[in-house]
Amino acid sequence: MDYDEEVLKKFSAVNPVRIAGNINSIANAIDNIRRLKNFLEGNNQIDKNDTDENQKIDKNLENINAPKSEKKIQVDFSGQHTDISYASLFDDGLPTEYILKIDDDILKRNVKESFSDAVDDGYLKLDDGKYQLTDKGKEHINSPAFIKQFENDQKYSLLELESKAAFKLKGEPQDVEVFRYADSINIGAKNLYGDENTAKDVTAYFKKLERNGFVIIDKNDNITPTEKTQQFLNEHYPKKTDIELITADNVEDLAKTGEKQNSAANGIKFAEKGENPVKNNSANFSPAMAKNNVSKDVVKKTTEAGNAAGVEKAASGVGGTVTIVITVANAALKKLKQQQNDQKVSHTNSHQR
Repeated sequence: MDYDEEVLKKFSAVNPVRIAGNINSIANAIDNIRRLKNFLEGNNQIDKNDTDENQKIDKNLENINAPKSEKKIQVDFSGQHTDISYASLFDDGLPTEYILKIDDDILKRNVKESFSDAVDDGYLKLDDGKYQLTDKGKEHINSPAFIKQFENDQKYSLLELESKAAFKLKGEPQDVEVFRYADSINIGAKNLYGDENTAKDVTAYFKKLERNGFVIIDKNDNITPTEKTQQFLNEHYPKKTDIELITADNVEDLAKTGEKQNSAANGIKFAEKGENPVKNNSANFSPAMAKNNVSKDVVKKTTEAGNAAGVEKAASGVGGTVTIVITVANAALKKLKQQQNDQKVSHTNSHQR
């Protein structure tokens, strides 16, 4: 066991898990975690006025007398040793105010202890109220063992307070089944991963439910079921739905799937506008489109013809569902875990036959 692993064993409470193979620096790892956080928080759209999605203003730090550039840096503490990597985001060190402004007292104590221990071990130095990485610290945070542990710590931190699940909606009657697992959902555009036509169908369906007294939709697109819905669900056997509990092991794949859904939908949107995504920008022809047999020739022919029906046909397989991240109600969590465990057992047994 090398020195890095010894340090990580000392400071971390969980074992390392597999991470994406293209994470080769702590900067990439931080960007990746922010991408996963956006997915979990239902934020699939980047503000076009924000030139750098990673530079978000921390509202709790608006009154701190610090350079403007420091105010825009987002820091997500996990309470683990790997939090020291956030010092790399600041030119002259992470201000102690970032730690002092943590609301959760337990998290604040853990972060304080981690940074203090890192100073004692020579990874950080505290100068004029700012934590700066030493040369030893810079080498440490970019080691493969540290990067792996950082992503692990962050994933568990993102998922420990609330249980999340990816649920697929179709704009059809079975969509009401989502309320077997969630107390409420939000169907705002930024929360739905997939093509716009299906998203419109989903919105229309829930508005129909509202007119019939099954749900209440507020001005922010938050939807809560009424007693009428609960009675309906209690009186009817659950229908088959596409839902997957999000864990530290699968969040990476689920986020990528959501991104591919959006990428595929965007490719179809180019065709609908009479543009050629293949000719003008090959990046718009996504793996998801290829997987669903949306060939470059189909997109090209559809574009040239300007035929809306052809576009819709090309999109079949890409569309049809949109994915939404829901917060799983405590009462439904145990049942969902058992349901997915049963599915795994069934899948394993079918392969053994």
